[in-house]
Amino acid sequence: MTQASGAETAAAIRAEYEAVGAEVRAELAKLTPADFSKATGNDGWTVQKVAAHLAGSPGSLSAPVRRVASGKGFPKIPAFVLNIGNAVGSFRSRNMTAEKMASTYEEGHRKLLGVIADAAGTADWEKKLGVFGESQSLSDVLRNFVIKHETEHLEQLKARPA
Repeated sequence: MTQASGAETAAAIRAEYEAVGAEVRAELAKLTPADFSKATGNDGWTVQKVAAHLAGSPGSLSAPVRRVASGKGFPKIPAFVLNIGNAVGSFRSRNMTAEKMASTYEEGHRKLLGVIADAAGTADWEKKLGVFGESQSLSDVLRNFVIKHETEHLEQLKARPA
């Protein structure tokens, strides 16, 4: 079995990420202000908090992913730092509208697609690096962190009470 080229791997991951992006955009478009205060399966997170977190994720992850694509690792971020970041993000997003969430998501999503496109012919997609405290390749980071993260929060939004 031969290993896929960087361009083939990038195309496959891009297709996966585009599919998740289409679902996220569709779900964000369905949100109403009445949904915002509803609970999610994420303990203590309302629909608004999950949606805002999901909207901001691609933009905040584009720099670490670009670093991994350049062949450099990325340090493990302590949980308490992530929790502080999530709390600050939650506070900042308290007045964010569904439309703003959608545009924020779209901007970040395009950034990450740009990182994937830039890395298509140059990155070693399977080179293992120290990323978030684990040995991961660029394809691992995109599939098992970025895409998985968005999918998990998407499912929380889909499961909100009617």
